[in-house]
Amino acid sequence: MLLTPGQPTVMDLNALAGLTAMQRFIQSGYRVDALRTNTLLRKDDWLMLDEWVVGVSSTILNGIADLQAMGLSVANGGLGTMIHAYNQVTAFTPATITMDPRVDAYRDRVDYKLVNVPVPCIISPFEINIRELAASRQHGHALDRDHVDEATRVVGEAIESMLFNGASLVVQGTPIYGYTTHPMRNTAAGASWAVSTNIYPNVLTMIAGIEADGYQNGPYRLYLHPTQYNQAFALNANTSQPIISTIQGLPGFGPGSVKKAGSLTAGQAVLVSMNRNIVDLSVGQSIMPIEWQEKGGLVSEFVVFGCMVPRVKSTADGRSGIYHMTGLT
Repeated sequence: MLLTPGQPTVMDLNALAGLTAMQRFIQSGYRVDALRTNTLLRKDDWLMLDEWVVGVSSTILNGIADLQAMGLSVANGGLGTMIHAYNQVTAFTPATITMDPRVDAYRDRVDYKLVNVPVPCIISPFEINIRELAASRQHGHALDRDHVDEATRVVGEAIESMLFNGASLVVQGTPIYGYTTHPMRNTAAGASWAVSTNIYPNVLTMIAGIEADGYQNGPYRLYLHPTQYNQAFALNANTSQPIISTIQGLPGFGPGSVKKAGSLTAGQAVLVSMNRNIVDLSVGQSIMPIEWQEKGGLVSEFVVFGCMVPRVKSTADGRSGIYHMTGLT
């Protein structure tokens, strides 16, 4: 989850002065920003770091940003939530059509199966030593942002990859599934998009697959490996418009609904019906840098840190609003 540029992220620590980092964390109501201090870095330094984190992560978190923009993220209670379960709902028996309302129709009940999803921390550390900070303040140089940029980049890439590919982390026998690894996703092999006439029929196949599972009308997001994304700009022979424009003109799509996804393997595409019963983002902590000091305060250790997990879902009877197509090279 992205920070908002300019939002206050350095809390007033006057009431917590003299406490250890863990004590400040607990006394603040488990706010991660309570781990920050203004002893080495000043408030303006923190705001600058936050803005850098926002700028870098916004170029990486493509699929995750879609979940946030479409209201498909949910706060899970913070760092204390290690498992965030959701209910997998069973389908109701079709309604009875009758001329006599006294007929005995089948009495059904919705069954709720709990599905657990681990909520991991995604971290990347770096450090700033006292001489680097002194040089920046004495000579008016900006802090070197290479470290925070790279730390933010790898954290963002890990979160985005988790959405598309899942994660190897397994907690209490429970895995983290992504769009391309969920066992109930719709799958098929397409044809090479190097031949432009294959593109549109492949997309129609994916739409039909999702609709057959009961997910109709979208809103849809089509994620493509960069190679296939570029191939989608080939001209449609019937309209002389880019094929990507033809796709985005379909019901359930729209401007910006076909997107590049660097986390996908070459030759892959994923179509997602963007609804809460298909996918959401469980957030314990948005991406932010935190700090602690070592070696008598000569070195400040930092970590770009987030705590969240995408929850890719299916119904209890195996229906999915996700279509994963391979073989497009």
